[in-house]
Formats: sequence, structure tokens, C-alpha cells
Amino acid sequence: MLKLYSWNEVDSQYDELSVGTMLMPLNLVAQSLRGQDARVTDRMYLRNDEDNTLYTDIEVQFVNIPSSWRAKIIPQVSEPTEEDFLALPNGNIATHDDISDKSYYPVWVEVVVPQGTTPAVFAGIKLKIASTREVV
Repeated sequence: MLKLYSWNEVDSQYDELSVGTMLMPLNLVAQSLRGQDARVTDRMYLRNDEDNTLYTDIEVQFVNIPSSWRAKIIPQVSEPTEEDFLALPNGNIATHDDISDKSYYPVWVEVVVPQGTTPAVFAGIKLKIASTREVV
């Protein structure tokens, strides 16, 4: 199964976010200065947890983002710049190379909440991962 992980700096290990059913929430915290949008950028990892399995046509996409927010995804090793994120369409679908091994592949996400948005917990935001699975 193709799963999503985060890096736990305290324990120096990868923590599974998907937990098989993708029920574990992604815990992102954004802070805003007066008169500015709240922005959070975080790195997650895609990983193939199966032997002899190839995942192709991989797409990662945000689901249920409020229309006034910006949410973007970039699969790359180094942290993207603000300009990298601005060049992408809102709610973009990030495609990823084929994954056939058990390495951790970084995927960067950025969520921008417009200034003046009432503070709240938005539990409905999800990431959708679609792919084709092939046994090799």
C-alpha cells in the first residue's frame, strides 16, 4: 500500500499519517501577523510499504479546502520557495514518479489562510492519493 508519513524529529523516526485508512489527521499549525495571511509549509513523505509492488500514475491532491484558502503540493526534495508555490494553480494535483522501492519520497504542502479568517479548527481537509498498483 502507498502510505503517507511525517518525520518525527523528537523520536528521529517516520510516523505514518495514513494509518491504513488515512484517518490520522495532518496536524499543521499556521500563525499570522496582523494584516498578513497565515501560511504553513510542511514536508510529508510517500512510501511504498509492499515488496514486489510498483505504483505508477501517482497523484496527490487536497480535498475539501475552503474556496478562499490556497492549498498547493510539490513533490521535490528541497523546500520549495514561495515563488515555486505561487506558480502552481490552487488545489493543484501533484504527480509523482513511479515508486517501486521502500524509500521515503518527500512531498511539500503549503496552505494559506487569508487574513481576517476567523480562527477555527478545520478537520475536513484531506489529502487524496490516487495511483495504479502493479505486482512485479
